[in-house]
Amino acid sequence: MPAGHLRRSLVAVLIGVAVPAAAAPAAGLTDPTGDPATSEVTPAPVSLRPFADIVEFDAALSGSTVELRVRVAADGPPPTSFLAGIGVDTTPGDMYRQYDVAIEHVGGSTDYVVSAYRSLGFICRGVATFDGASTYTARFDASCVGSPTVMRLSVAQSAPAPQATVDRGAAEPEPRELRPRDHAALPLRDRRDRVVVDELPSHGDV
Repeated sequence: MPAGHLRRSLVAVLIGVAVPAAAAPAAGLTDPTGDPATSEVTPAPVSLRPFADIVEFDAALSGSTVELRVRVAADGPPPTSFLAGIGVDTTPGDMYRQYDVAIEHVGGSTDYVVSAYRSLGFICRGVATFDGASTYTARFDASCVGSPTVMRLSVAQSAPAPQATVDRGAAEPEPRELRPRDHAALPLRDRRDRVVVDELPSHGDV
């Protein structure tokens, strides 16, 4: 089945401007349900797909705090691990992201890691939140991503998490390796079998 039948893209503006006090999310994206992708060779169970199905993605840059919030279609704790990988571009003019943020829910705990793009180390890490229903939120100091005044963000999430990202201290979600069109080409030992993925790219301009 062609990948185009499994996913679609949303394009919208996500801009955060530093302000002296806390504020509501500066901008957000919504995404219809039912569009996550899974491998054609070893598809994820249908019951798992709503836990990787993005419904809303919000971001805010308020003073010295960055807040990222992801809501999924399913209601209730995920039956397995969950990973939201968020790309952060703090210089939108160059079209390249500088940072990765991973929000991972494993074994009842939710954590976040901020790292330089494609780095195996981390810059910041801490406890994220899960509201017990469908929303995952990470709040961290803006200095973790260079104290920007504007951010271009993209998000890809998967269930189960393809690797123990937070546990090993890295924030590289490697969403490209999870795309169905690439899945069959991966070496057998590297296949992310029975993983369901949803992607929601976005673009921001000052």
